[in-house]
Amino acid sequence: VRCLDGGADDVMDKPFYPEELLAKIRARLRAREFEAGDREELWLGNLRLDPSTLAVEVAARKVVLTPTEFALLRYFVERTDRVVPRKQLLGDLWPDAVVTRRTIDTHIANLRKKLQGFDHGFETIYGSGYRLTRLRETLIS
Repeated sequence: VRCLDGGADDVMDKPFYPEELLAKIRARLRAREFEAGDREELWLGNLRLDPSTLAVEVAARKVVLTPTEFALLRYFVERTDRVVPRKQLLGDLWPDAVVTRRTIDTHIANLRKKLQGFDHGFETIYGSGYRLTRLRETLIS
């Protein structure tokens, strides 16, 4: 009790199993990585994501997203320029929920509307999924 009150994260009684010690160390490292990752802002072009407040800005303009839209956008920002199959999205973002592939399509359509002015866009990869990629600039002659 004195150790925990003194600031220790965990305590183990002797004798203990080395496997238990290693498992506790791994769990603590995972928790620290998760905590650190949620404090850092993510930037992609003119988009700013703040995971700690769920704030989103495009070109310094605030954008209001639902928690699901935020999670989906963050997922793609962390995987920019990679094709993400719908099946992978379903498994990673909704592992225990019963959702259809059309659910993803609807969320992507909503993000496309809300992220007007974002210098990246969601590209539909027919028969596979989506990719978040930098938009090509149009040249005016």
